[in-house]
Amino acid sequence: MKKRYWGCVLTGLLLWLLYPFYQKYAEAKYQQDLQNCTAKFARLRAEADKLEPVTLQAFQHGSKWGYRDSNNKIVIPARSKSYIRFYEGRLRTIDENWYVGFFDERGHLVIPYKFVYASDFYGGLAAFSGTKEDRYKRGFIDRNGKIVLELKGAYHGYDFTGLKNGRSRVYLPRHQAVPWGFLLPYGNPVPKIYGYVDCTGRVTWDDEE
Repeated sequence: MKKRYWGCVLTGLLLWLLYPFYQKYAEAKYQQDLQNCTAKFARLRAEADKLEPVTLQAFQHGSKWGYRDSNNKIVIPARSKSYIRFYEGRLRTIDENWYVGFFDERGHLVIPYKFVYASDFYGGLAAFSGTKEDRYKRGFIDRNGKIVLELKGAYHGYDFTGLKNGRSRVYLPRHQAVPWGFLLPYGNPVPKIYGYVDCTGRVTWDDEE
């Protein structure tokens, strides 16, 4: 029993002594990861800035909207109930099951209908919230629909305007940290804690900065 006790004490002491070195290593690795991903997303933004504007023209058929080319040929049939537009060569649409997908200027569904929510594209990225497979998955996709950053425990706001300098605004409803029996009544405004997520997935709330 004494050997086990002193073994635990020595192990704890060793961990305590090594912790500052681990902190320095972790911070150095984080800074390197931050530098790498900031450069990566800067390239995506630069590529998006070079895109030519889509020349398709929107048209309305009954209560729905679609797109056709300069020869009046229908490229994207009228499906959307509200007017929609291209952002960075991608048209965000919703199917009959309310899943979000994206068309390109040729009328091809380049990103399948699989997102519960997705923003338009800004800076080469779109924010998404929930998929068919996992309604709690959140993060960012590129123009090919590839998930380039998944957020852990952060809910992205719907005012997404791209990752600028590797950061984007996020929010977390306050009641998520409150026991179920103490939730605000349904229908009341939900206060939110605002902060930022960087391109490594680290979240910093306003009261931490």
